[in-house]
Amino acid sequence: MEKMCRTFLLAAAGLALAAGSVAALAQSFPGKPLRWLVGLPAGSGVDFVTRVVAEPMAKSLGQPIVVENRPGASSAIAAGLVAGSPPDGYTLVSLTANSYAMNPHLFSKLAYNSRRDFRMVGMMVDIPFVMFIPAALSVNTVAEFVNWVKSQPSGKVNFASSGLGSLHQMNMEMFARKANLQMTHVPYKGSPPAFVDLISGQVSAFMVGPNDGMPLVKAGKVKILATATPRRLEILPDVPTLTELGYETGYSAWLGVATVAGSPPAAIERLNQALNEAMRLPELSRRLTDLGFVVAERGTSKQVEDFARSEYDKWGTILHSFNIKLD
Repeated sequence: MEKMCRTFLLAAAGLALAAGSVAALAQSFPGKPLRWLVGLPAGSGVDFVTRVVAEPMAKSLGQPIVVENRPGASSAIAAGLVAGSPPDGYTLVSLTANSYAMNPHLFSKLAYNSRRDFRMVGMMVDIPFVMFIPAALSVNTVAEFVNWVKSQPSGKVNFASSGLGSLHQMNMEMFARKANLQMTHVPYKGSPPAFVDLISGQVSAFMVGPNDGMPLVKAGKVKILATATPRRLEILPDVPTLTELGYETGYSAWLGVATVAGSPPAAIERLNQALNEAMRLPELSRRLTDLGFVVAERGTSKQVEDFARSEYDKWGTILHSFNIKLD
């Protein structure tokens, strides 16, 4: 009996020490600067949101956050680098529906496994998609654009995306199928170079977040035909949705932040807390909304992890139905 009591007391002491160490970690983390990778170029919508959010997060955490752009392979390069990083909570990555939920179903060989290698920290925004065309193109509605494409030699009209297998590509592919259009996909490493060729007319359409192209709209270099959103955007109340026009298609690109799987739970929760504090700031929310982003509902890391996994399953079903593989 005495031995059992002693064992019980030792076990209880062990649990108390463990709880104390977790609490201590939560208070001490982070003890050095953090690294945050972005899989798209500087100037893209994902890069913009990441940098806007990283600043107040760094203040909350009391440590600098160094944002690095590692574009390419539909964000797979950045994701792969983070997947191979130490599981200590000090390396973050901006993950989208594309990089987390779609890439694993599009590519048979990836440098990461979404479910195995990452742990979601939280959600930042939804990035709605807008259909941009060159300002010089003599069409002003989706119907006119469809007729114009059909009047051209089959496959001679190009459309841009920010990368092979990106959600930008998938939205445009789904629209083209609904409209019975034969168009050629031209992938770019992010939005900025794609817009260069859109302005010059080398590509004739680009479906991407509004933030990426609004300055060019104001400059008269590109124009907007429609949004690939469930409802009209607050900043574009006069622009119809593709669904309104009979092309029921389009998915927003949610944007979240993750760290390496196996990182200490206390570190993940501290990161989640700092992120939610940042997203709660009225000035930050206004800044993002004014640029066309939809600020995501705040949640725990577990809630966001469950959501991301459901998105993984959803896109597996969609991509299988389209029979799309990229390698």
